[in-house]
Parts: sequence; C-alpha cells; structure tokens
Amino acid sequence: MPSETHTNEVIKELVDRLSTVPRVVFHCALSQVRGPTAARAYAAELERRASAKDIAAEQATPNLKDRKSVV
Repeated sequence: MPSETHTNEVIKELVDRLSTVPRVVFHCALSQVRGPTAARAYAAELERRASAKDIAAEQATPNLKDRKSVV
C-alpha cells in the first residue's frame, strides 16, 4: 500500500478487513520510515477501538457501590 494512502479511513478499513488475522506485518523494502509509520497508525487504531470497547463496557455495567441495600 503506498504511503500516501495511509489516511484514517484507509487504516480503519484495513483494521476491519484484517480483524480475523492474528498477526499483521508491515514492511517497506526501501524505507525505514514508511513501514513503521503504517504499523504505528494500525496499532493506534486498534488501541482506539479497544479503548472505545472498554468505555462502552464500563457505561453498560452498573456501579454496584452506588446501590443501596433494602432489607
């Protein structure tokens, strides 16, 4: 994938398409910058999605400390 196509939308689509792939390797034979840059963008999108899932799970789980017992 050419480096000029590493837009947020392309990275998001790539994460979607590779969601079932256990390991993704980024490589650029002619640069020590493009491969790592693409890998960081991919990792950042994975992290963003994981954080969003964690936040959604926290919001869906009631806070039991705030509940009062009625006997």
